[in-house]
Amino acid sequence: KKLGMVRKPANFISSIADDRGEELKYCGVTISDVFSQEMGIGGVLSLLWFRRQLPRACTKFIEMILCVTADHGPAVSGAHNTI
Repeated sequence: KKLGMVRKPANFISSIADDRGEELKYCGVTISDVFSQEMGIGGVLSLLWFRRQLPRACTKFIEMILCVTADHGPAVSGAHNTI
């Protein structure tokens, strides 16, 4: 039995990511701008977590933290607490 329901195309939008239209946007910045401006992981995380583009020093700090914590195992936890 047909209920007459029409399925709408799926579009995901939140307060920080929008995939409607031609190109994905993070906090209003298109994904092609993210790559052309070479924002890196720190820049993307600033858009997604802080909902704005942080200064370069802040994004480099975020990337440094990711590099330091990437090799986090049981023997490294003491060193991280020291840092």
